[in-house]
Amino acid sequence: LAWRIGNKGQAEELIDFLKENGVLLEEEEPPAWSKMPAPEEVTPVDILLVVANYPCAGNVPTPVPFGVMLIASALRDIGLSVAILDMAVDRLEAWRIVPALRRYRPKIIGISAITAAGGEAARVSAWAREWAQREYPALRGIILGGHHATDFQLEASQSGLYDLVLAGKQAFLTAPHAFAALLAGHVCNIP
Repeated sequence: LAWRIGNKGQAEELIDFLKENGVLLEEEEPPAWSKMPAPEEVTPVDILLVVANYPCAGNVPTPVPFGVMLIASALRDIGLSVAILDMAVDRLEAWRIVPALRRYRPKIIGISAITAAGGEAARVSAWAREWAQREYPALRGIILGGHHATDFQLEASQSGLYDLVLAGKQAFLTAPHAFAALLAGHVCNIP
């Protein structure tokens, strides 16, 4: 459609149409760190599992994150407290992880991302590391999983954004061991 646009007015009309129909999403500038929303209550957990948003999806419904729910259940079975933040459902931008981190104060963050959300997962991790540096040095690590971790394992591992990258179709089987080992400070003991 863009090549048919003859003037600025038509371009603005198309952009408005795309925004109204959820195809084009406006990015909001993050506020200054001191102006980031504070939580109404603090509910500390051992692990916060995050489903990264994929902004390019527009208004396409997001799939139910069965893998994340399976991992949360397995982690709860071994006695760990877990919260899930599905950033894709509400189309949350990466910086909006900060209020959730302030609320849950997790020891470990697990990020799940499909390949289309790989960039957003990296931004979530960067915001989480900034939060840990500024406010919460007790963060023990950030783990990446999901299709993006499997498809781009080497790149994710070398990015410096993640402490562990869980890849492969059976990653959910090793996830409880990985989270427990990272909590205990025994990263080298992960099966």
